[in-house]
Amino acid sequence: MRLPATIILLTLTACGSGPASPPPAADTMATVHRDTVPANRRIVTRLPVASYSIPIDDPAYGWRFSVEARETKQTFTYLLHLQYKAMVVTDTLRIPDFGIYPTVEIHKGTNPLTCTVGFLDAKKQFQEYKLVSATGDKLKVHIIRSYYTAYTVHPSN
Repeated sequence: MRLPATIILLTLTACGSGPASPPPAADTMATVHRDTVPANRRIVTRLPVASYSIPIDDPAYGWRFSVEARETKQTFTYLLHLQYKAMVVTDTLRIPDFGIYPTVEIHKGTNPLTCTVGFLDAKKQFQEYKLVSATGDKLKVHIIRSYYTAYTVHPSN
């Protein structure tokens, strides 16, 4: 009884659907597709998704130092609205695609006229991106860190 089962098993194995593919080499990396998050939003929220704002000691004008992050049509691009006294400026914030929906946060800086704009990574850890500060009559935006995503494919040997 054992012999016919072995013959049938060998026949089925030999009649496969094509040549067997070689096992992957030890240095072969798998391709990761980051297509879990769409490149464009279906609905763009009009309200800020993150903000920081404090009044400036000038009661005559009611000026503020404020930073707001707003969504754009592109999922990983945000528009920053910056205000300091009478200056109103916009800047772009591009979040890297880690395969998760981006979450932008703005944290208070070391003094009241500074704040850090960043995002949460896959582990929900805040990643600093830009520092916004105001001194005298100047409003400055500094890039603290740069983030990139790279897709590398190593051919199999």
